[in-house]
Amino acid sequence: MYETHFLKDDGRLSAETKAHIETVVGEGYGKVHTTLNLIDCNIFFIISEKRILPGECFQESPCDHDSLYMFIDCGIEKRLEDNQQYVTDNLIDHLFGGLYATARAKNIGLTAECGLIEEIISEGFSGHFIAEQNGGQVKPYYTNLQKNEIASLWRHVIDEGAVNNTDIEKWYWGSDKEKIPPLAALSLGYAAVNSYLRQIKRDSGVGLTTPAGRVVATIR
Repeated sequence: MYETHFLKDDGRLSAETKAHIETVVGEGYGKVHTTLNLIDCNIFFIISEKRILPGECFQESPCDHDSLYMFIDCGIEKRLEDNQQYVTDNLIDHLFGGLYATARAKNIGLTAECGLIEEIISEGFSGHFIAEQNGGQVKPYYTNLQKNEIASLWRHVIDEGAVNNTDIEKWYWGSDKEKIPPLAALSLGYAAVNSYLRQIKRDSGVGLTTPAGRVVATIR
């Protein structure tokens, strides 16, 4: 069972757009809720001018163990008009990733302030889940770092992981000063989880009950 809610809309979403989003969400939720063991979930859609990563139409953010925020690009109406299929696929991917992260947080007992390392590993498991739902097709932003970059950035992550006030946002948006490329959190998480799943010969389902520390311990 799920419910959708449109917050801070201010009339910027047409009835047709809302209906399209609700239809896509219903189909997507129906496909994965049994796999993720989701019983009840509130999905809140919020128009945003800042929370959307480059090239994306949506951005998910689990807010507690039974709720999911989905931020919507403020130009969504025009983007739907230009390429409805891309917007639909993008919504499905972020919905799958958000629902997976919500289920994982509930199983492990994570909070919104889970820390940098847990955040990155959660992104990695979500990325694998999305790929599995898409017949194995991996989104480019999960694999856009070279091995030497991954090794160097993971050392940076481990060093920062013990700091409570770490700026997690820079691992998504990038930092020229610290030489962190945009979307690094996605690529780092995906690489670490990919290595872990290969070692244990399992799929993303194992991540629903696997804490980040178990994955990080296998990074070489």
